[in-house]
Amino acid sequence: KLLASLEGKPLPTAILAINDVCALGAMRQLQRAGLRVPEDIAIIGCDNLFFGQYLSPPLTTVDLRAEERGRSAMKELVHALSGGESILFDHKLECSLIVRESCGAMRSAPLYK
Repeated sequence: KLLASLEGKPLPTAILAINDVCALGAMRQLQRAGLRVPEDIAIIGCDNLFFGQYLSPPLTTVDLRAEERGRSAMKELVHALSGGESILFDHKLECSLIVRESCGAMRSAPLYK
C-alpha cells in the first residue's frame, strides 16, 4: 500500500517498522518491487527477534528488552494479587539500537553484527 500511494512521488529514505516481523514483510515487498535495501530504502525493525541477523541484508533493530519488561510486569502483578498496596509507578527500561546492514550505516564495515 505504501509503494502504491507513492506512485510518481519520491520514495522515503527509510522505514521504521513497528516490529521485526513487519520489517521483514516490508523488506520482502520492497525486493519484489525491484528496490534494494538499504541502497534505495533503509529499514529498521523493533524487537530484536532472533531471525533479524540472518536476513539478507541483516536487519537493524531496536532491542526493547521484552524479557526484562515481562519480568517487571509479572513482579507487579504478583505483588497486586498477593494483596500488596496498589501504587502508581513509572518504569523506564533501557533499550538499545542493534545496527546491522539494513539501515545502510555499515555498508563499508568488514563485519556485521
